[in-house]
Amino acid sequence: MDPATHSARAYVTLETGERYRFGPTIDRAELAPRRARARYLRYQEGDWYDAESLLRTQFALDDSQYFAIVEVLPEERDRKNKVAAVRITSEPNRRHVYRIGVGYGSDTGARGTLGWEDRRLNTRGHRLHAETPRLRHRQLGDPDLHRPLVRIPRSRSSYQLRVFREQNADIETEGTTFKVGLTQVRGSGSACSP
Repeated sequence: MDPATHSARAYVTLETGERYRFGPTIDRAELAPRRARARYLRYQEGDWYDAESLLRTQFALDDSQYFAIVEVLPEERDRKNKVAAVRITSEPNRRHVYRIGVGYGSDTGARGTLGWEDRRLNTRGHRLHAETPRLRHRQLGDPDLHRPLVRIPRSRSSYQLRVFREQNADIETEGTTFKVGLTQVRGSGSACSP
């Protein structure tokens, strides 16, 4: 302590003990455990224990839309083996989502939309979305299949089939297009990196 300069120094020594490693994950998710772990877990068994990895896993599972509620919590630590198991508990989200919309536009007239989505088409995480907008001069059908990519976190391949018929004045057009794409979700925050 130095009264002349109104300052003091303090030294703090922390004894944190030995570091722990991640133990097994106790997982009750509806997705196939191996695929769910490969895609959503932000740690592996044997990695150094890190609370941020648990938080990033929580965000990734929340963002998946497969679950209405999901919790990622550490179990009581095994002090002998220096490991901490992780328990994931979840409640599945609604499997099917329906959308109905109606509207009117001065250039398109009356229009309506019917949409349907199956969020859990199978245990591999595939998702199917179909929408059929109908306008006065136009009919569309857009089924869309999304397939998660296990080796690329927060990415998915998509396959879209578009069927349309359009009538403008005396000309009627029909067609079909097929699209294949790769989508990778990016954003701020710790949940976005693998």
